[in-house]
Amino acid sequence: MESKLTNEGWTVPKPAFFNSQYLDNEPHITYDGDYMFFCSSRPYPGSGEGRRMTQVWVIKRDGESWGDPIHLQMGMAPTTAESGNIYIGSNIYRLENDSLRLVGEMIYCDSVALSEKMSRDHTCISRDESFCVFDNKEVLYVNFRKKDGTWGKPIDLSNVLNLQGGKILPTLSPDNKYLFFCCQGDIYWVSAQIIEELRPKE
Repeated sequence: MESKLTNEGWTVPKPAFFNSQYLDNEPHITYDGDYMFFCSSRPYPGSGEGRRMTQVWVIKRDGESWGDPIHLQMGMAPTTAESGNIYIGSNIYRLENDSLRLVGEMIYCDSVALSEKMSRDHTCISRDESFCVFDNKEVLYVNFRKKDGTWGKPIDLSNVLNLQGGKILPTLSPDNKYLFFCCQGDIYWVSAQIIEELRPKE
């Protein structure tokens, strides 16, 4: 769904322009506003008929409009950093930012080794890639990157959020000042300062 902010407030949500007859979800727009990623079960080159696993697609902005969706690879919950790096769940892969300039062609991919062997169903990377927020079994966690480039131990956000019910689908505002997430069908937001207060001192 999509909604626009006008002088009168938000418009009534309507199906997004890239919607298909298949499952389309988890949209994400890059910090520069030039690309939109989303997940879809729609057919892709060579996929054939029958049930398909969710794939990541990308659309490039063309002036005031958007181009056609281009298939990238299998995955879910795409999220990007200001550098242009793309992180894709649930095991989390990183595509170097050349993939943004050469849309549809993956130049390089390597696993991001996080410290705990746990599924990261929906991940949101910070704009400077110093931390990520993810959900696991409807619990939100934050994971900080160390100075040596490795990742620390995930920190449960349940106590600081102080909200009953499962919490999923974390995302950060473009300025990284606010954290948004879903809980029992509603959307909540909170100052990202709660994350900074948990950052380990090195």
